[in-house]
Amino acid sequence: MAGFILAIVGVIYAVLLAFIAVSTWEEFNKAQDSADLEADMVDNLYVDSAGLPPALAFFIQQRLREYSRIVVAREWPAQRAGRLSLEGWKPLYQLNTAISKFRSSEGTAAALDAEVLHTANDLYRARRDRIVASTSKIPDVMWVITLLGGAITVGFSFLFGVPDFRLQLLMTGLLAASLALVIVLIVAFDCPFRGDLSVSSDVYSRLFERVAPAMQIDLAEVRNSMPEYRELSDSVIADKIYATYFSDLPRSSFDRLLVSQSQEQRDTTTNGSAVAKSLYQLQIETSYSGRQVRAAGNAFSSAVSASDRLNQHPQSRPKGRVCKLFRPRIS
Repeated sequence: MAGFILAIVGVIYAVLLAFIAVSTWEEFNKAQDSADLEADMVDNLYVDSAGLPPALAFFIQQRLREYSRIVVAREWPAQRAGRLSLEGWKPLYQLNTAISKFRSSEGTAAALDAEVLHTANDLYRARRDRIVASTSKIPDVMWVITLLGGAITVGFSFLFGVPDFRLQLLMTGLLAASLALVIVLIVAFDCPFRGDLSVSSDVYSRLFERVAPAMQIDLAEVRNSMPEYRELSDSVIADKIYATYFSDLPRSSFDRLLVSQSQEQRDTTTNGSAVAKSLYQLQIETSYSGRQVRAAGNAFSSAVSASDRLNQHPQSRPKGRVCKLFRPRIS
């Protein structure tokens, strides 16, 4: 009778544990997806801003770098400690305000502005989802039911009449250990941003490792689109841009982003020289092949003429051997 009751209690408790474990696992994956989506939106918005006017693009990129640093350095440690930090909202508000105020009469720029604004809204949504995931946890009443059900299930195992007390302890210990493993798994997945088994912030470092170093700054475009820079040299323009928008980056990293007009001309000259060299080499090869073809044609014409002369004057053929010449047939 005790075994039948234990089987019923065990099945009910197993279903409860499985439901809680699956629920926490899904919440953990949802938190990971929210963090990945948020980082992706930051990267996409950083890249899309390159099509906007330089002043607005530089401002957006500056706010995105600031936001990523706040998330990694301040909000993530607060989440690991069970606290909620909202410092990242400030650069996002400034970014969204700047995008919303931008108006362009050109169709392409207007479409790009709408796409950038849509990406910014997706970034807002992903951030909210991450914050909600960081504050979600299993309710206290569910923990009480889980622990109480485990205690009842283990207690029922003592009702079996096992002659050997050591065997009874072994069975009870294995049952308690198996239930404890599932409970530990639930505890690990309960808070996605706490503990060693938590969502990592490494996805936000992609902005500084791969995205930001790949973006170039065309000083000629800056000079043409910003009237206050038109009479300035490239070095002065670079200093002003760095002091205003990129002072958070090392100067060496910023200098690698610059593309000046003289550099473009050097690249164009280099590419033009390479093309001219290739064309010259091709011309030499073509000329050499043409000489070979002409030489072969002349030899062929000489052979045809000799054959015609021998066929017209048979007495001039060499004696002592049979020689019959045919006119070559050209197919």
